[in-house]
Amino acid sequence: MQKVGAVNLTDKYFDEEYFDGGKGYHCYNDDPRFQVYADYIVKTYSPKSVLDFGCAKGYLVKALRDRGVEAYGYDVSKWAIAQADDNIKKFLTSSKLRFVDLIVSIDTLEHIPVDQVPRIIQDIKTKSKRQYLVVGTVNTPNWEHDASHVTIKKLSYWQNILPGADWVESV
Repeated sequence: MQKVGAVNLTDKYFDEEYFDGGKGYHCYNDDPRFQVYADYIVKTYSPKSVLDFGCAKGYLVKALRDRGVEAYGYDVSKWAIAQADDNIKKFLTSSKLRFVDLIVSIDTLEHIPVDQVPRIIQDIKTKSKRQYLVVGTVNTPNWEHDASHVTIKKLSYWQNILPGADWVESV
């Protein structure tokens, strides 16, 4: 990542203060939405393998594994990965993507500087058969609360750069 405006978007930016101290979230915890997402993913896609791109502390990876899915996670934040459940950490990485049936990304892509979006999208496309991508857009309420939301666009922007993916607007 790179410096965007006053925000230096490296793994060091996405630290304890970001996830639990109000810089991004006030308390990033294992809330019921991860169970809801996991149920939806299993029911809709029936994937054998999933990669959660932007997995943070690995809550969705855990929920998917609890449902028998071979799930993995990728996140730029080494701090967030270190906070994951000990049984899940071994499935999380900050180094490289692996090929899977489905890449899921929930509220992550808007954190990527616009000049890096094409490369990241290409990586996502080449490392998966399908993609389920939830993204913050200009219509997402209160998106400006987080200074690392640096690529806030209309949903059509995202749909045009990866037309075959299942895109959903974050609410």
